[in-house]
Amino acid sequence: MRGLFRSKISLAEIQKRLERIMEERREVAVGKAYVPNRYEVFLYPADFQYLTTTILPKIQAEQSLTEYVFNYAHSRNFTFGGGRPLVWLNSNESVKKRHLMIKAYTVDPNQARVAQAPAPSLAPDLEVKSGMLNGGTAVMNIGALPLNGEHRPAGQVARPQATLVALEYANNNPSKYIRFNKDVTVGRGLDNDVIYSEETRVSRHHCRIEFKYGQFLLFDLNSTNGTLVNGRPVTQIVLTPGDRISLGGFEVLFQV
Repeated sequence: MRGLFRSKISLAEIQKRLERIMEERREVAVGKAYVPNRYEVFLYPADFQYLTTTILPKIQAEQSLTEYVFNYAHSRNFTFGGGRPLVWLNSNESVKKRHLMIKAYTVDPNQARVAQAPAPSLAPDLEVKSGMLNGGTAVMNIGALPLNGEHRPAGQVARPQATLVALEYANNNPSKYIRFNKDVTVGRGLDNDVIYSEETRVSRHHCRIEFKYGQFLLFDLNSTNGTLVNGRPVTQIVLTPGDRISLGGFEVLFQV
């Protein structure tokens, strides 16, 4: 970990520090420059509060920093040793006021919960349609249609379709299986993409699932009863097929 003093904490300062960490931690092997793929940024609690309430909400700030790291590495021809990068923001009382500390490390490629396929371009027109699965079990599909005449570059893999399986619903419930191939919000409110309107344990806007940097990411949306993945409370996590997601106690299975 390394510290840095600033009169104010801003995303731009964190970006510059992330650049320095990548430059300092790069290792050259077999003609490639490898850099860490995980970055945990620790801030003094008051600075963390300022950053995530005045500048950007925590999830959006982390997404912005992750994208910045990805683009900077691409511009410098760096390779992430364990898969696509992720940046987390955390508060820590051991960090001095107006300082920041960054823990950078590489996830073991054999243990990283990362899918390497990049996402294709998708049309803005969305569709919701019904289908059938497993001999008559109802399925709801939430998807996006590819652009007409779209030609995918050689070697580029299509964005995978994911499924949420409500473990507490009967097989003939049309909402038991919900398939999607776009970013979705999940919750009790009718303005979500994935709706569990009768589940009082689920918040109105409970979580969001996105496909970015070749992987599925889940973000808790400050839900009342919290989100657990495989029994562990999370605010942000990379999903892998077979994960059990608890939405305030209502369990769904994530499949790809």
